[in-house]
Amino acid sequence: MTVLTVFNYINGTPVAKFTIRGPEGEKEVTATVDSGASKSLIPTSMATDLGLKLKEVVDAIGVCPAPVKVNVYKKLPKKATGFSHVDELGPNTY
Repeated sequence: MTVLTVFNYINGTPVAKFTIRGPEGEKEVTATVDSGASKSLIPTSMATDLGLKLKEVVDAIGVCPAPVKVNVYKKLPKKATGFSHVDELGPNTY
């Protein structure tokens, strides 16, 4: 796991570049660093392009005023996933 010590900020929000890997490839993204989040959100189209397999649809509670439905994808083996410390990737739908 990589430990970040310096963040970039966009509009006062800490962001960092991450590589997300799946069976069908990888994608570098710039994402908000949210230390309170239990899952990472990516667009559904990216999850599909990376070959991630749907595990379940759940209600996510967070900064939205009401829970929203999100897809949770199956955990990949640690050597194949870009986030070794994250259990699943749950993309939101744009």
